[in-house]
Amino acid sequence: MSEPNLYRLITQDNWKLACLSGHIPLHDIDHHDGFIHLSTEDQCLETANRYFDSSQPLLALEISAESVAGLIRWEEVPSRGSAFPHLYAPNLPTETVHALIALERGAAGFTFAARTSIEKKP
Repeated sequence: MSEPNLYRLITQDNWKLACLSGHIPLHDIDHHDGFIHLSTEDQCLETANRYFDSSQPLLALEISAESVAGLIRWEEVPSRGSAFPHLYAPNLPTETVHALIALERGAAGFTFAARTSIEKKP
């Protein structure tokens, strides 16, 4: 059985920067906490609604858990009542991303919209 996917929320502008640098930019909270914040699919939309506004287009980067195996710690977040995947690594390479999911914000908050697979270069 394969591991579930993990998700990283990022603006479209930051995704463009990531494609140029090869690494996904860290948020201020990542620097502060000492790890890279990720979510499961079930946690992703609540995270988007809590911490992001609709001023910039938002993406959920879909990452195979297998691509970061051994670097993830599942840690309880008391304010959310569940364990979240935290990546203990200096960066998150763009090569770990295998799909982009656009998020749209409506009256009820963010929802998943179009999903685009990323073809890997040989």
